[in-house]
Amino acid sequence: MRWALIAPLLDDGVRSVLEVGVGQGALGYRLAERYRYVGLELDEQALAVARSRIRRGTLVHGGLDALPPEDRFDLVVATEVLEHCKDDVAELRLWRERLVPRGSLLLSVPAFPERFGPWDVKAGHFRRYERDGLAATLRAAGFEPVAIRTYGFPLGNLLEAARDAVARSEHAEASMAERTAASGRLLQPSRATGWLTAAAGAVGGVLQRPFTASRLGVGFVALATARD
Repeated sequence: MRWALIAPLLDDGVRSVLEVGVGQGALGYRLAERYRYVGLELDEQALAVARSRIRRGTLVHGGLDALPPEDRFDLVVATEVLEHCKDDVAELRLWRERLVPRGSLLLSVPAFPERFGPWDVKAGHFRRYERDGLAATLRAAGFEPVAIRTYGFPLGNLLEAARDAVARSEHAEASMAERTAASGRLLQPSRATGWLTAAAGAVGGVLQRPFTASRLGVGFVALATARD
């Protein structure tokens, strides 16, 4: 469902992409087929799955400091990453430093603080965002928002309720760092059921279209440009 909103926002002028937080490669394999692609992932288990899916580009175990300091990209992508960062403005500024002048940032984050629930805790989230708050955060980090769209209604809401129910039933303790590391592989579909996930995502992508400016749904997809 995120991809249905992300794909139309991808600029034809983009040649190089850095993805921060590849997870198991659900987005990365699409990006790597289109662009010169570099993906970063901190969790070795998730990265192993991503390596089996992403046949082109470069995958790196580590963060931004694992890249050559001179590397710059037309686009930085980070889906469901910013909410894991204690200082989100500082993190956005680090991403901005990896962009060419007037480069773009494409991200997704969970939406609406009142929806913060057991799954957010289990996944290591510090926050969920309001539309205006996300725009202000981007501006504080040196970006100008271009588009902020709501995704997920109604199928994403059902999935989120199911995830909250699962998280509510589990009581394992873990640090924020451990929860963040594991978040990219929690309740991920197996290869055997990948077709079903793809079909549901395609249906959800259509159903969400009338609601991208609403307060329904579970998250935001945002595109922003780095200011000079």
